[in-house]
Amino acid sequence: MPFYLIMNSKVVAHDFDYLQGQPGRRLDETLSPRNPNPVKANKSVHTWAIEIMSKKVITLTPDNTVTEAVEIFKEKGIHHIPLIKDHVLVGIVSDRDIMWLDLMEMGKYTTLDQFMHKIIVACHEDTPIDHLAHVFYKEEINGMPVINDKNKLVGMITHRDILRWVYRD
Repeated sequence: MPFYLIMNSKVVAHDFDYLQGQPGRRLDETLSPRNPNPVKANKSVHTWAIEIMSKKVITLTPDNTVTEAVEIFKEKGIHHIPLIKDHVLVGIVSDRDIMWLDLMEMGKYTTLDQFMHKIIVACHEDTPIDHLAHVFYKEEINGMPVINDKNKLVGMITHRDILRWVYRD
């Protein structure tokens, strides 16, 4: 199952109806992250989330302040921060979620749990890239956590990662 909804720290497999009957670009099993030695034999159009995701994910907790998140957004040039509590993904916050706040007034005291998305669309590391692009478009999202077989956060994928792949050399 390549997609999940995460709600109240629970991971639930999710099928998007519009992906039914679409095999995705998964024709060569040697590319699968489940293969102990995935090898990309040539420049194929068969690409998985694990190949284009950001593996160094910056996380915060719901108890961190808005000010702390804004500093990370500015310093690192990122737009999404997954929120972890007790080693479990519980939410995600984007720069757009908090950009309208008057940080001088409430940023130092307001915690991210007041602004985080508590229902998260996530994908598995072996999700085909064309399925990712379709879900990003249909669900109007720009960032998605990537989880492994143990439902642990292993990466983050954004619309920019997909565009970078489309226009690769």
